[in-house]
Amino acid sequence: MVSRREQTVVVLFVAACLTVSQSSSEAQDNYDQYLAQLETVSGLIKNEALASWYLEDIADDIATLYSVSMYSSWDYLNNLTDHNQAKNRVR
Repeated sequence: MVSRREQTVVVLFVAACLTVSQSSSEAQDNYDQYLAQLETVSGLIKNEALASWYLEDIADDIATLYSVSMYSSWDYLNNLTDHNQAKNRVR
């Protein structure tokens, strides 16, 4: 006889598998749409000077966003909240 807990585990496992299979088919659909869009827009800009200027122009903004993202991630992973920092100072 199968216990209630084992039944619950089986139901959850099947539900998780169905969700993953649906997600993977959705991801494939999205990827196919991306490839179709890429074919229609690739190669429209042929001016290398304009592309170079654009990359130089956004480099500082991207570096700032990357730094903020990395610091936030580090704080989150190390649980550095104002509350925890205050708790550590008291000790």
